[in-house]
Amino acid sequence: MNILKEYLLKDKIYKKLLSGTLAFSLITSPVIASEDSSGSKLPIFIDDTEITEGVLPQLKDGRLFGPVRNISEELGAYVEYNEETKEVTLYKEDIKITMTINSNIALISSDELDIPIEKEFDSPMYVENGRTFIPLRFLAENFGYNVVWDESDGTVTLTEPKESEDKDDEKYNKIDFDVDKKDDRIEMVFDDLDESAAYELNFNEKESDFEIIIDSAKLKEQTLTFNDPLLKEIKTSQVERNEKDENKDVKNYASTIKVSLNYPVPEIKTKESDKKLAFTIPKEFEATIEEKEITEGLKFSSIRKSVQDGPIKIYELKLDSNSALETDLVLAQNRFAGLERLDNIAKRNKAIAAINGGFFWHAGHPIGLYAHNQRLYREPSDNRSAFFYSTDGEPSIERTTFNGGELFIKDKDISIEIDGINRNRERKDVIIYTSEHGNTTGTSTSHIRNHKEFVIDSNGTITHIKNGNSNIPSEGFVLSIHEEYINGNQDKINLLSTGVNTDLTWDLGDKNLDEIKFGLGGSPRIIENNKVEISSVLEGVSDNISKGRSPRTAIGITSDNDIIFTVVDGRQPGTSIGMTLEELGEFMKDRGAHDALNLDGGGSSMMWFDDKYQNSYSPNTPRSISNALIITDK
Repeated sequence: MNILKEYLLKDKIYKKLLSGTLAFSLITSPVIASEDSSGSKLPIFIDDTEITEGVLPQLKDGRLFGPVRNISEELGAYVEYNEETKEVTLYKEDIKITMTINSNIALISSDELDIPIEKEFDSPMYVENGRTFIPLRFLAENFGYNVVWDESDGTVTLTEPKESEDKDDEKYNKIDFDVDKKDDRIEMVFDDLDESAAYELNFNEKESDFEIIIDSAKLKEQTLTFNDPLLKEIKTSQVERNEKDENKDVKNYASTIKVSLNYPVPEIKTKESDKKLAFTIPKEFEATIEEKEITEGLKFSSIRKSVQDGPIKIYELKLDSNSALETDLVLAQNRFAGLERLDNIAKRNKAIAAINGGFFWHAGHPIGLYAHNQRLYREPSDNRSAFFYSTDGEPSIERTTFNGGELFIKDKDISIEIDGINRNRERKDVIIYTSEHGNTTGTSTSHIRNHKEFVIDSNGTITHIKNGNSNIPSEGFVLSIHEEYINGNQDKINLLSTGVNTDLTWDLGDKNLDEIKFGLGGSPRIIENNKVEISSVLEGVSDNISKGRSPRTAIGITSDNDIIFTVVDGRQPGTSIGMTLEELGEFMKDRGAHDALNLDGGGSSMMWFDDKYQNSYSPNTPRSISNALIITDK
């Protein structure tokens, strides 16, 4: 009979305890149950082996409490603890016991029970110094052990009832089975095998499930479930076979172990030694799933990786610097404040392939540096890194510097310092608005405030003067000045009138705008000079970008000036959990990147070619984005 069922049936008529049991002694003995003994600690033995060394049980209020995890694991049970619900769950063979801290009710289920039952024990579980304690008698007897108290030397011994000998004429080995979950792997070990026992290892079509068949062996039938990123379930069963041995019918058994994983692994390693058979399932691995050349000079790789926390899917494009291809930066809807799906952007620009670009505001305005064809659309944020592609086709990743702009007033030998471009005008700001911003500046038109805007044509000549919301010429720009700057610099403002000629320049530190085909701000830099260094603090990157696992997009450069475009899926448990920036940097370095920059990630992380999205974007529909990096023919 099943141990649990037998115990439960006994318990229905359990009115009197034998004088040799621990519970009887604890209730009746004046020495042990006395007030002075409360809080004392007693060792516990299985046969002659102490199992509580370092974490002794505790005697409280006439009841002996044992440390749940230590004793349960010694009794062959698997222990899970849910911090959120404060639940402890014990598994042994087909027995499952669920209990809650500070409660004395347990929910018990078994293959032998039609429905789970509630069982009350003497005193509730409690936590002390990070350890969970439970009445020892309840814990031991539910797993089929007798509890014996020896008053003479103050010890407790757990004894397992002897199994009746199998009287059948059977030819098999009763084998032991153990699962050891380590940080980087899971080990399944079968012990006491016959030296001639053969085994098979077979994967199913899903490649995430496999079975092990061990011949001439008998393993108890059970189903074990696991709260583990990789290991989902192990189910054991056996098949009885009739064989002839010296013209006599005998029984033989084959044990089948079906293992369900949450995601596929590249291989299972096996090892045989000393009547043992061990299977190692790796938690950490990296495997190339697909590798192909999309077109000459552009290579695609799909990579499956796993870490302790779970699986990761990575997609990579590698652009050969010597090919007849180039990369470019394009805006959604061909405007500064637009939003558009990546596939539409790619098709509209006749791209061979594309990935999402930099960060952006909800309305579509890029965040950080955005420059294209020697024109500055948005100034860089201080110290943040950017990807540059020169007019000569040379890629680079550099930390940006912005020293503002200068509007030189010709024939007056004076200039006005510019604070930014195509962004909101703050107090005291002087801002330039170009046609990329839209048709108008969108600024206040109030005549009460002394704001001024000067419309300047493609020749640098002032054509109109307004208070706000000026029309922006397609090839010119608007100089928008806050009243606080005007009040402090009235002498300069008085020199600005229609017909006056000006010249606008920008100071990007070491970068010459005339030599930039495009520049795209990102952050943070993750590889610099072949060293993984996450510059989140230096670049002032928020925690929601720099911390934790997420879908990621990044761009890297090899020592040969090849460009690597990397997209990582995330937020998909059992499929891809995303990467930390450190993991992304190490991965791209291993793939040959000498420098690398993090771009917009999360729901924006996407890769497109061959007329379809290659990655599994999150959420389930493609996000409309502000800008994209595309690969085209030169």
